[in-house]
Amino acid sequence: MSSPEDETTFQDKKWSMAYLRIGSRTHTAAHVTAMLQTTPTDQHERGSPVRSRRPTTRVREESFWILESGVADDQPLDEHCAQLLDLVEEKLPLFQSFVPDYYMEIRCAFSSEGGQGGFVLGPDLLRRLTLVPLALVVSLYPPGLPEVEEDLLDSPPPE
Repeated sequence: MSSPEDETTFQDKKWSMAYLRIGSRTHTAAHVTAMLQTTPTDQHERGSPVRSRRPTTRVREESFWILESGVADDQPLDEHCAQLLDLVEEKLPLFQSFVPDYYMEIRCAFSSEGGQGGFVLGPDLLRRLTLVPLALVVSLYPPGLPEVEEDLLDSPPPE
Protein backbone atom coordinates (compact mmCIF):
# COMPACT_ATOMS: atom_id res chain seq x y z
CA MET A 1 0.00 0.00 0.00
CA SER A 2 1.35 3.46 -0.82
CA SER A 3 1.89 6.18 1.73
CA PRO A 4 0.47 9.73 1.42
CA GLU A 5 3.97 10.88 0.48
CA ASP A 6 3.98 8.46 -2.47
CA GLU A 7 0.59 9.80 -3.60
CA THR A 8 1.87 13.40 -3.56
CA THR A 9 4.94 12.47 -5.59
CA PHE A 10 2.80 10.53 -8.05
CA GLN A 11 0.34 13.42 -8.49
CA ASP A 12 3.13 15.96 -9.10
CA LYS A 13 4.48 14.12 -12.15
CA LYS A 14 2.12 15.59 -14.74
CA TRP A 15 2.76 18.10 -17.49
CA SER A 16 0.65 20.01 -19.94
CA MET A 17 1.25 22.43 -22.78
CA ALA A 18 -0.77 24.29 -25.38
CA TYR A 19 -0.12 26.47 -28.38
CA LEU A 20 -2.05 28.31 -31.04
CA ARG A 21 -1.39 27.01 -34.54
CA ILE A 22 -2.48 28.85 -37.67
CA GLY A 23 -1.85 27.19 -41.00
CA SER A 24 -2.47 27.81 -44.67
CA ARG A 25 -1.70 26.20 -48.00
CA THR A 26 -1.86 29.60 -49.72
CA HIS A 27 -0.50 32.20 -47.28
CA THR A 28 2.84 32.42 -45.49
CA ALA A 29 3.57 32.31 -41.78
CA ALA A 30 5.26 35.68 -42.22
CA HIS A 31 1.90 37.05 -43.40
CA VAL A 32 0.27 35.86 -40.14
CA THR A 33 3.00 37.56 -38.13
CA ALA A 34 2.41 40.82 -39.97
CA MET A 35 -1.37 40.62 -39.60
CA LEU A 36 -1.32 39.76 -35.88
CA GLN A 37 1.68 41.97 -35.09
CA THR A 38 2.80 39.19 -32.78
CA THR A 39 6.08 37.31 -32.94
CA PRO A 40 5.49 33.55 -33.06
CA THR A 41 7.30 31.02 -30.92
CA ASP A 42 7.94 29.03 -34.10
CA GLN A 43 6.94 29.10 -37.75
CA HIS A 44 7.47 27.04 -40.88
CA GLU A 45 6.87 27.94 -44.49
CA ARG A 46 5.35 25.77 -47.18
CA GLY A 47 8.07 23.82 -49.00
CA SER A 48 10.46 23.68 -46.03
CA PRO A 49 11.67 20.26 -44.77
CA VAL A 50 9.33 18.61 -42.25
CA ARG A 51 12.24 17.48 -40.09
CA SER A 52 15.13 19.93 -39.97
CA ARG A 53 17.50 17.16 -38.82
CA ARG A 54 16.73 15.25 -42.01
CA PRO A 55 16.35 17.91 -44.70
CA THR A 56 16.14 15.35 -47.51
CA THR A 57 12.82 14.01 -46.24
CA ARG A 58 9.40 15.28 -47.25
CA VAL A 59 8.54 18.96 -47.35
CA ARG A 60 5.69 20.83 -45.67
CA GLU A 61 2.51 21.16 -47.68
CA GLU A 62 1.39 24.23 -45.76
CA SER A 63 2.85 27.13 -43.84
CA PHE A 64 2.12 27.35 -40.17
CA TRP A 65 2.57 29.84 -37.38
CA ILE A 66 2.85 28.74 -33.74
CA LEU A 67 2.49 30.65 -30.50
CA GLU A 68 3.06 28.74 -27.27
CA SER A 69 0.96 29.69 -24.26
CA GLY A 70 3.96 30.78 -22.18
CA VAL A 71 2.47 29.04 -19.14
CA ALA A 72 4.76 26.68 -17.19
CA ASP A 73 4.25 23.01 -18.05
CA ASP A 74 3.41 22.13 -14.44
CA GLN A 75 0.29 24.32 -14.58
CA PRO A 76 -3.17 22.95 -15.46
CA LEU A 77 -4.13 22.65 -19.11
CA ASP A 78 -7.01 25.09 -18.76
CA GLU A 79 -4.56 27.87 -17.83
CA HIS A 80 -2.62 27.28 -21.06
CA CYS A 81 -5.84 27.47 -23.10
CA ALA A 82 -7.08 30.58 -21.28
CA GLN A 83 -3.82 32.41 -22.00
CA LEU A 84 -4.12 31.68 -25.73
CA LEU A 85 -7.80 32.59 -25.81
CA ASP A 86 -6.95 35.98 -24.33
CA LEU A 87 -4.95 36.79 -27.48
CA VAL A 88 -7.59 35.41 -29.84
CA GLU A 89 -10.41 37.32 -28.14
CA GLU A 90 -8.37 40.53 -28.16
CA LYS A 91 -8.03 40.25 -31.96
CA LEU A 92 -11.26 38.40 -32.71
CA PRO A 93 -12.29 40.33 -35.87
CA LEU A 94 -8.88 39.58 -37.38
CA PHE A 95 -9.14 35.88 -36.51
CA GLN A 96 -12.64 35.78 -37.99
CA SER A 97 -11.25 37.24 -41.23
CA PHE A 98 -8.73 34.37 -41.41
CA VAL A 99 -11.49 31.72 -41.60
CA PRO A 100 -11.72 31.14 -45.36
CA ASP A 101 -7.96 30.86 -45.98
CA TYR A 102 -6.51 29.43 -42.74
CA TYR A 103 -7.12 26.62 -40.30
CA MET A 104 -6.71 27.65 -36.69
CA GLU A 105 -6.48 25.48 -33.62
CA ILE A 106 -5.35 25.38 -30.06
CA ARG A 107 -3.27 22.24 -29.73
CA CYS A 108 -2.92 20.82 -26.24
CA ALA A 109 -0.89 18.00 -24.79
CA PHE A 110 -1.18 16.32 -21.42
CA SER A 111 0.84 13.56 -19.79
CA SER A 112 1.10 11.88 -16.44
CA GLU A 113 4.26 9.90 -15.70
CA GLY A 114 2.17 7.45 -13.73
CA GLY A 115 0.08 6.71 -16.81
CA GLN A 116 -3.14 7.97 -15.23
CA GLY A 117 -4.44 11.47 -14.90
CA GLY A 118 -6.80 13.96 -16.37
CA PHE A 119 -7.60 17.60 -16.82
CA VAL A 120 -10.63 19.82 -16.57
CA LEU A 121 -11.88 22.46 -18.97
CA GLY A 122 -14.47 24.37 -16.96
CA PRO A 123 -17.73 25.89 -18.21
CA ASP A 124 -16.33 29.41 -18.66
CA LEU A 125 -13.41 28.18 -20.77
CA LEU A 126 -15.68 25.95 -22.85
CA ARG A 127 -18.04 28.88 -23.47
CA ARG A 128 -15.10 31.03 -24.58
CA LEU A 129 -13.94 28.29 -26.96
CA THR A 130 -17.33 28.16 -28.67
CA LEU A 131 -17.12 31.88 -29.53
CA VAL A 132 -13.87 31.75 -31.50
CA PRO A 133 -13.25 30.26 -34.98
CA LEU A 134 -10.78 27.54 -34.06
CA ALA A 135 -10.58 23.88 -33.19
CA LEU A 136 -9.36 22.41 -29.93
CA VAL A 137 -7.01 19.44 -30.40
CA VAL A 138 -6.02 17.44 -27.32
CA SER A 139 -3.24 14.85 -27.43
CA LEU A 140 -2.65 12.52 -24.51
CA TYR A 141 0.85 11.13 -24.05
CA PRO A 142 1.80 8.08 -22.02
CA PRO A 143 4.94 8.37 -19.91
CA GLY A 144 8.37 8.17 -21.51
CA LEU A 145 7.65 9.26 -25.08
CA PRO A 146 10.63 11.03 -26.69
CA GLU A 147 10.30 14.09 -28.95
CA VAL A 148 6.72 14.87 -27.97
CA GLU A 149 7.00 18.53 -28.96
CA GLU A 150 8.35 17.81 -32.45
CA ASP A 151 5.63 15.21 -33.03
CA LEU A 152 2.98 17.72 -32.02
CA LEU A 153 4.33 20.42 -34.30
CA ASP A 154 4.59 18.13 -37.30
CA SER A 155 1.16 16.55 -37.05
CA PRO A 156 -1.12 17.27 -40.00
CA PRO A 157 -3.92 19.84 -39.88
CA PRO A 158 -7.50 18.71 -39.35
CA GLU A 159 -9.49 17.68 -42.38
